[in-house]
Amino acid sequence: MTKIIKIIFTLSLLLNLTFIGFVSADYYKKYQHSKVSKIMDERTRDIVSKLKPPRSKIKERMQLMRKNRAALKDVISAEEFDLNAYQNTIDKIMNQKDEMARARANKMGETILQLSQEDRISLSNHMLKRMSGHKNTEERSRKRSDPRRNHQ
Repeated sequence: MTKIIKIIFTLSLLLNLTFIGFVSADYYKKYQHSKVSKIMDERTRDIVSKLKPPRSKIKERMQLMRKNRAALKDVISAEEFDLNAYQNTIDKIMNQKDEMARARANKMGETILQLSQEDRISLSNHMLKRMSGHKNTEERSRKRSDPRRNHQ
């Protein structure tokens, strides 16, 4: 083999191994998530089901969101740009997002109210883990709250 062919072959091999690594990591991540959901006990499933809004509400919200986005597209793509119409449409979209976030937060508060302290701690650790994307967030938060570590 010539030197160029060896270099091309080596680069191709390295690229393929990198690709296989990414695919394997993605599969592993998905598998771990499904493994956790299978282990979830009945109580956790009950909590999660309470937090999810009914399908009809989701459908209504999505239709309203589509309608507002279409209106925004029409305002932006109009022959002459109308700043007031743009601001009104943006206000509608932002208010809708705010309402959705408030409804979710209120539902979360109502659900958390029914939990024991142990369950609330578990839920907060789970939420922190999901927000940060790190698997050892629970361990780090325990270390931070450990009174023996505070040397002040």
